[in-house]
Amino acid sequence: MITIVAALAEELTSIRKLLVVEEQLSQGPLQFHRGQIGKRAVLLVQTGVGATAMQRAMTACWSHFTPSEIIHIGMAGGADPGLGVGDLVVANAVIDAISDASNVPSPELRRRAIELCHQHHLRVQEGGVVTSTTVVTDPHEKAFLGTKYGVHAIDMESFALAHACEEQRIPYLVLRSIFDPIDTPFPCLADVLDEGGSVDMPTLIAHLARHPRDVMALPRLAYAATKTRESLTRFVKAWMLNAA
Repeated sequence: MITIVAALAEELTSIRKLLVVEEQLSQGPLQFHRGQIGKRAVLLVQTGVGATAMQRAMTACWSHFTPSEIIHIGMAGGADPGLGVGDLVVANAVIDAISDASNVPSPELRRRAIELCHQHHLRVQEGGVVTSTTVVTDPHEKAFLGTKYGVHAIDMESFALAHACEEQRIPYLVLRSIFDPIDTPFPCLADVLDEGGSVDMPTLIAHLARHPRDVMALPRLAYAATKTRESLTRFVKAWMLNAA
């Protein structure tokens, strides 16, 4: 069963519309949707934000389901100047910013992903992803992490997923779509997300009342969210059509 894992509801919204749901399971912010996309058996996993949420989700996943391969998708900050909004990064290494440990996703899945991106005219680069414990929005900090670790993108969950898959010996792919390029400063809105990674509107309104200048960034945030979601959804559709 192909298992698609993402932290945020926003990252799975369009993909969930493709799924003919046969089973649903919720444990707080953690959500599983099992069903079919075309003729493929698929499991969608929404984990919530951060490494702890990802670890909890993977433990639950092994208990209830039997994935054949895991495709981890999601938004990321750019750490390479050649990447724009919505561009894809196929991770050839996933690094933990705390321990400097690293894991290497499946070479075969990476090869297939790169080929699919080229066939479907999706902008893609292969490179490293570093997992941070905090949301990184400052261009200087993104550039620092990119240089220190030699990576293309920054996220908050991929190392936890990679470590869990390595322990279970399940092949996995990490695919990130750039939300904020390296030179683009975005306001940090991590405080407006609920436990499941969805925007909590009362909290957002309170945040904007405290930081009124952030209102000006909302159109850019909406545009970036749309572009990243579109590229991820196009990739998943292509993957399902070409799945072995």
